[in-house]
Amino acid sequence: MTTTNVIIGASFILLGILVKHGNMHFLIAGYNTMPRDKKKNVDIQGFSTLFRNCFILIGFVIIAGNFIFQWLGMHLLSEWITGISVGSILPYLLIKGQKFDKNNSPEKVKRNPKFILFIYGIILTIVIAFLLYGYSNTKVNFQNEEFKISGLYGIELPYQSIDKVELLSEIPKIKLKTNGFSLGCVMKGNFKLEEVGYCKLYIKTLKAPFIKIVYYDTWIIFLNFADIEETKKIFSELKNRLEN
Repeated sequence: MTTTNVIIGASFILLGILVKHGNMHFLIAGYNTMPRDKKKNVDIQGFSTLFRNCFILIGFVIIAGNFIFQWLGMHLLSEWITGISVGSILPYLLIKGQKFDKNNSPEKVKRNPKFILFIYGIILTIVIAFLLYGYSNTKVNFQNEEFKISGLYGIELPYQSIDKVELLSEIPKIKLKTNGFSLGCVMKGNFKLEEVGYCKLYIKTLKAPFIKIVYYDTWIIFLNFADIEETKKIFSELKNRLEN
């Protein structure tokens, strides 16, 4: 994750420098498609300076924040750092950048920041709600005919489809997320693992134990909970259901 954050942070810094000092103003969304007569009313030098400063700040926060959070052991925040940086600085760029566009009337300049903040608030609310939903504990239910995993990327397994259940001390190394949710140690959905290939994960912590469920001969699920005893309890209950 550190390498990814460094690359993303460096990209923001480079983009800011190129726009300002490389005169690559065509990289600015909106300005590149603006009619020539309207471009004359834009203080592009002033805006590109603001653009450079904001993008360099975003890049610096991503890189420095990643190493600081890693050093403090706050690995979850180090994974969030890109979203935190962009989400907090980009609205400032959008709002302050309005004053460099003389095509806008004074009334519109005053009104636009409120509209931008309103839209930003809606988007932020949706993103936070999704993260909380994905991060919430996985719930399982033992029904009469099937084992049900509820929540994000939930699945229902008829008991007769389950071939084997094991309690493991470790799982294979995770290589790729194909269609799933990943936030810190929490992983839900479809992933690719070494040795077993594509499978489903419902992982709350990377600490053992893990429940391995083989169903329909070849498909695999790895499941665990933050509470070790809860993981063992679910394993015992599922094993009993299959044996009876």
